[in-house]
Amino acid sequence: MTLRTLASFSLLGGLLALPRWAPAQATPPAAAAPAPVWRANLTQADVVGVLGEPSMHMQKGGQDVYLFKNGTRIEVLNGKVTTFDGPVPNALRAVPLSNPEPPAAPAATPPVAAPAVAAAPASSGSTPAAKSPSSGSTPASPAKSTVFTSTAGRFSINTPRPMEQAAKFVNAESLVITIHTFTYTGRFIVSVNYWDFDPSKMTASANKTIEDDIMDGFGQEFVRSLNGENPVETKITLNNSPGRELTFEGRMKDGTTVSAKSRLYVVKNRVYQETVVTPHNTLSAAEVDAYLNSFKVL
Repeated sequence: MTLRTLASFSLLGGLLALPRWAPAQATPPAAAAPAPVWRANLTQADVVGVLGEPSMHMQKGGQDVYLFKNGTRIEVLNGKVTTFDGPVPNALRAVPLSNPEPPAAPAATPPVAAPAVAAAPASSGSTPAAKSPSSGSTPASPAKSTVFTSTAGRFSINTPRPMEQAAKFVNAESLVITIHTFTYTGRFIVSVNYWDFDPSKMTASANKTIEDDIMDGFGQEFVRSLNGENPVETKITLNNSPGRELTFEGRMKDGTTVSAKSRLYVVKNRVYQETVVTPHNTLSAAEVDAYLNSFKVL
């Protein structure tokens, strides 16, 4: 199969239509779930009336996902709220609290500390070295940060909460490709995808290695998927494996302007893609780098 065909199946190439995520672990048998805290028939308009306009809008399967500046995340189906991830204001509760705590005011730049920094990919030809993403000091790990590890994927990365994972099977030119996806979605998105390839079934472009052709193809598809403009591309390495870093401004389908940064690595016959996508003023450049720098191949 050609590398262009493979690149068209990049998960980040389809980031705007997020995959049907599967929980990391099967839900154990349990008693009937308690009634939601929020009131029955709660609508997206009800939530917007209390929390203000969302900072990001995406799609997950057949549902809409809205992220708000105070960290709340809701899922909506046919206008009705099906998931409410965050503190439920008194005005939206099924049973209002008698002495509710005042809701936290949304902040233009929510206080999010950067995760602990691991070895950062260095320029081609040099050895990666552990360093702080911001000069002068090393930021502390955020209170909700966790080290997510995939044994099968042989990688780890710092995220605010454990990642949701799934496997996507794609038939491309009679070749079955399995794309493994790992995603954290909150006020911003952190994702890691990996897939294996058989070099004997790949055809590189003239005067290019298979590794360069893979990174060129996936990089271009990623920028295109977010309507990116003026991408800055840098050659990097991770433990002597070749890589590419892409940074650019883009737009979600609903017109939300986002900053995106992605790193691709070809480690033997496996491709890793780690990405942070964030609305403006949600994370600083140093905080984005701290998440990306925490990525390790085990």
